[in-house]
Amino acid sequence: MADEIEKRSNGRVKFERYWGGSLVTAGEELSNLQNGILDMTWIHNRYYSDMYLTSWAWNVPFQTSDPYVYEDVTAALWNQFPEMRNELEKNNIKVWPEFCWGSYDVITKFPFQTLSDLKGHKVNFSGDAGDWARALGADTTTMVMSEIFQNLQTGVCEGGNWPASMMLSYNFHDAGCKYVTYCHMGCRTGGYPAINQKFWDSLPADIQQIFDEVITEGRTKSAEVALEKIAQYKEVGEANGVTFYELSDEDIAEWSELCQPFVEAWIEELDGYGYDGEAFVKAIQDYCEQYGDPMRYLYVK
Repeated sequence: MADEIEKRSNGRVKFERYWGGSLVTAGEELSNLQNGILDMTWIHNRYYSDMYLTSWAWNVPFQTSDPYVYEDVTAALWNQFPEMRNELEKNNIKVWPEFCWGSYDVITKFPFQTLSDLKGHKVNFSGDAGDWARALGADTTTMVMSEIFQNLQTGVCEGGNWPASMMLSYNFHDAGCKYVTYCHMGCRTGGYPAINQKFWDSLPADIQQIFDEVITEGRTKSAEVALEKIAQYKEVGEANGVTFYELSDEDIAEWSELCQPFVEAWIEELDGYGYDGEAFVKAIQDYCEQYGDPMRYLYVK
């Protein structure tokens, strides 16, 4: 995006780039954006405990697995619930709707074709997703990405829940993971592009328009890339002896129903913070259907 903004502004905008972690460490982006150390950055809500609505995709399993639908759903939620935007913009920053990482699926060292196949196996499902796997009787672990390949090799874990982009980047098949199951657990956020509000206000209107246009186009591009990664890993995986399965709609609905208590707990948590949790989850369901990828199970009837 930075290259495109520089190009469209005819050089009036120049970015000084610092790659991940070289200027500030992960989880410190927000405070450094507020105080002006950073002018612009990515905000990933999983680093911040007071971001609830913006973490919705990590709390509602088996929503849309279509990246384009996910972008549409997110934009619709962003517009319907201004309090979602305020979770970020209260920090004196301007934020655009999130980008998409793609759908999270499961790659394992053992065949995972039906729900019972996961029972008793040690798998890496981080955060709230651990509850979803434990609902099937799995033994879950959480670890940093840099440790996962070795832990797969040594048997500390036998698989995990990742998007195709990570399967590509880390070559999990070389660690013995020869089975991928498309279970459509739903897309998740790749982060929110954000800019210091004072800096944003200092920009001329035509430059602000360029930022808006490029970032909006970038959201669409992120969905395109997410689908490309799925196709790329299918090709790479098959060339390396990986077998691909598709979890049935019936199994997805059953697994979703087992996750009902976790979604209800999140709804109660939202209510406790002054939000209407049920209305928010109902909107997610409605928008998934409206944009062409209805959920196989509805948490709010």
